[in-house]
Amino acid sequence: MLDRIEFTIEETDEKVVFAILSHVNYKDTAYILVADERDLEDEDMEAFILKATEMDDEDVTYEIVDDDDEQNAVLPLLEEALEDFEIEL
Repeated sequence: MLDRIEFTIEETDEKVVFAILSHVNYKDTAYILVADERDLEDEDMEAFILKATEMDDEDVTYEIVDDDDEQNAVLPLLEEALEDFEIEL
């Protein structure tokens, strides 16, 4: 059973639930690999690398990692923890 994380899109106040596929700390920053939980059975599901940008007692703010160099550094670490998924950039 995968852990779940709920995001609220600020502009629309819409809530989206993602499954956490993997997580890792790299250079003192927390990263998670997530996919929309509705797409987990889809062979071509889309996954996102997110990094924690702010943390307080109860909430963590994540941003999508868009930088190719950062993705290439973190992705192999996230893949190590995966067993049932194959990732393509």
